[in-house]
This record gives sequence, structure tokens and C-alpha cells, in this order.
Amino acid sequence: VLSGYYLSLNYHIQAKEAVSPVVDLAQKLNYQKRNPAIYTAIGSHGVLVEEDYSEGRRYLRKAIKASEEIGDFVSLWFASYFLGSYLSQNCEFEEGLYYLEKCLELSLAANNLVSIVFAKGTISCANYMLHGKIENAFISSKESLQQANESGDIFVRGMAYACHGMCCYYKGSFDEALSNLLQGLDLCEKSAHNIWGGWASFYLGETYFVSGEYEKAVEYYKKMVELFLEADRFGPPWIRLAKVSMIRSKVLNNGHDIRLEDLDEN
Repeated sequence: VLSGYYLSLNYHIQAKEAVSPVVDLAQKLNYQKRNPAIYTAIGSHGVLVEEDYSEGRRYLRKAIKASEEIGDFVSLWFASYFLGSYLSQNCEFEEGLYYLEKCLELSLAANNLVSIVFAKGTISCANYMLHGKIENAFISSKESLQQANESGDIFVRGMAYACHGMCCYYKGSFDEALSNLLQGLDLCEKSAHNIWGGWASFYLGETYFVSGEYEKAVEYYKKMVELFLEADRFGPPWIRLAKVSMIRSKVLNNGHDIRLEDLDEN
């Protein structure tokens, strides 16, 4: 089941409007079997799309509790993943790591190589990397990439190359970052993997920016925005950051087509 992870991620994000009206009905009917998936859909949409962080994290915690009560380990994995990723990006690193490690423990218990790669890779680039633990991030993402190549799964390989490329960027290994990020983006495009393709594009922009190749930086920042918008407007804060980064690159490239009002679009 977890091998279809990012297909399921897109489902969870897009399903929120469909499942919201049935929450009360499910509770009235005491339909506990479906509650974890319902709560996960609403919670993930809240933290990843709507920027309703208080409500989103509340529903993800409910999903985790409900999953543990009925032994729904798939929903437990998803809810823990979304909550751990959000908390890590919100600089709540210790608690974020707790939930991401819960995903890794579940994956190891199931001996599922695909979900092991996703959990380990996300720990690397969403938690260790943002926390400034660059060496830990680099080592863990490299292990994740090796396991991804063993799996042969194109979805997983795209994510793993993107993740390792991000960690290489923060390590200052820019040539290695470009190689991994370009390969990750190529694999993600072949598998319509817009979210991790978006991450690869953003960090390609960052890598070209520090190398002084501002036109290429703008190209990849723009691509990241397009991919995230295609993924049901995933990651609004990151979309805004990419737009600011585009303007920054244009300014340093002596650009004259700069419109600050573009920041308010989408």
C-alpha cells in the first residue's frame, strides 16, 4: 500500500472537500474504521494547502490517536508523516523527528523498502537539514538514495535523488547537488511526481543562484511554482518564497521586468 505513497498524498490533499461533510455523519454512525483516513485527509489539507495550521495539526493528532486505537497502521503512517513534516518545517524539530521516526519504525517493522526510503529521506531533508544537522542529513539521504536505487521504483528514486541533492546543496557540494537534483527532477517529471519535482526545482534555483547563473535560477524557481500549483496549490509559503527568490535573481541579473504585484498572484 505504501509503495503508492505520493499518489495517496495527492488523494489526501484533494479529498478534503469531499470528506469534510461526512465527518459528522461518520461520528454519528460510530464508523470508527474510516475516521483515521477522514481525519488525515482534513489535517493534511489544512497544513499543506489551506495554511490552517491549528486545525490541520489538531486533525492529524486525532488521526494518529484513532489509528492507534483500531490498529490502522497505514493511516498511522500517513498522519505521522504529514504531522512530522509540518512540525519540522515549523522549526519544531524534536517533535517533528519523533513522528517521522515513528514512520520509519512502522516501515522497518513491515520490511517495506519503499516506505523506509520515504521516511529516511524525509527525516534527512525536512528535519536534519532544516535543523542545521547537515552531516546527519547528508549521510541519511545518501543511505536513502542507495536503498531507492535497490528498489527500482521510479517514484522513490525521484524523491531520493531530489532529497540527496538538497542535502548536497546545504553541504556546499554544488556540483554534486546539481547532478542529483537534475536527475531527481527528470525522474519526477517522468512519473508526474509534482511535489518532489517541485522541491528539486526550487533547490536547482538555489544552486544556480549561488553560482551566479541568475537566468537559470529564475527558470527553476518558476518551474517549482508551476509544479506546486499543479499539485492542488501545495505549499503556499514555499510558492511565495520561490516568487521572492525569482525577483531577487532578476534584480541581481539587472532585470527590468520586475513586478512586485506578482507576489500576490495565486
